Amino acid sequence: MPIQLNAAQQKAVDHIYGPLLVLAGPGTGKTQLLSARIANILKRTDANAQNILCLTFTESAAQNMRERLASLIHDDAYDVHINTYHGFGSDIIRSYPEYFEEIDLETGKDSRIERPVDDLQSLQIIMALLDHLPYTSPLIGARYYPKQVRSAISEFKRGRYTPDSLEKIAKENLELTEKISHEIAQTLSGFSRMPGKADKAIELFNQILLIIEGHIEHANDLAAYASDDLAKAIELAMQDNSSKPLTKWKNTWLSKDSDNNYTFTEAEQHIRMIELAKVYRGYDAALAEKQLYDFDDMILRTIHALETKDDLRFNLQEKYQFILLDEFQDT
Repeated sequence: MPIQLNAAQQKAVDHIYGPLLVLAGPGTGKTQLLSARIANILKRTDANAQNILCLTFTESAAQNMRERLASLIHDDAYDVHINTYHGFGSDIIRSYPEYFEEIDLETGKDSRIERPVDDLQSLQIIMALLDHLPYTSPLIGARYYPKQVRSAISEFKRGRYTPDSLEKIAKENLELTEKISHEIAQTLSGFSRMPGKADKAIELFNQILLIIEGHIEHANDLAAYASDDLAKAIELAMQDNSSKPLTKWKNTWLSKDSDNNYTFTEAEQHIRMIELAKVYRGYDAALAEKQLYDFDDMILRTIHALETKDDLRFNLQEKYQFILLDEFQDT
C-alpha cells in the first residue's frame, strides 16, 4: 500500500547516508516516515533487512512499526531488527554473553550475568538490605519505602552514577556543607531573621555569594549550583526592589541546625546519600551474586561493554549499517 508523503517527509525518506534528524510533533506520521525510509533504504542500497536497526521506547510502538513496515515490504519486515532500547540491550547481553562476564580475582568465581531480575526479586533484595541496616542508620525509616529506594537507585543508574561515584559526591558535598556552613553562620550570627528591606538583604546575600563562590572547585559541584541560583536571585531582587527572591533562595539552600544557626543545605541529607550509596552497592552485589541484571542494566551494561570491548563494538557496527531511533529527544 503506497504511503502519501508531503515534501518534507519525502526529503527525509530520500536521505540515505549520514546523520538525519527529523523534528515532528505527535500525530504527524513519524512511524509512517520511519517505515517508508526503511523501505527506501532496502530499495536503493545493497543493505539487507538484517543490517537495519530501529529502536523505540515501548513494545506497542515497536509492534506498530513492524506492522506498518510489513504493509510496505512484506516478509522482509520481520528481518529488520525493531526493538525497544531496553530490549536491544537485553538482546546484546544474551547474544554476546562472553563480553558480560568477569572473574572475581579473590574467589575465581565467574560472575557472568545470565538473566534479567523481575520486579519482585529486585524488591526483595532491597527489602533485605534495608532490614539489615542498624537502628542508628539515617536510612532506617526507608525500610517502609523499599519501592522509593529502588526508584532512587534506578535514577542513579540512569544518571550513570555508580555506588562509588555517588558516595564520593555525597562525601564531598558533606565536607563542603560543613565548610560553608561555618562561614555563613559567622556572617549571619547577628541576625535572628533575614532583613526585610531589599537593599539590606541584597547587601547581606552578596556576602553569602562571595563565601559560596570561594568554595567552587568545578562547574558542576554543589557550590557552583548554589552560587548560580543566588546570583540570579540577587539580580531579580535588584530589578524588583524586593527581598522575596532572596527569601526563596534561602528557603531552598539554607536551614537551621540544633543551635539555631544557619547552615548551607542540611548535612543529614548528604549523610543519608552516603548510606544510600552503600545500599546501592549491596543491591548490585546481590544481583551479581545471583547472576542477574535489572532493567537499567540492560542499557548501562551494554553501554559499558560497547565502550570497553572493541570486538563487540566492531561486530555490531558491521551488522547494523543503518540505525533509526524513534523519540530521539528522550535518549
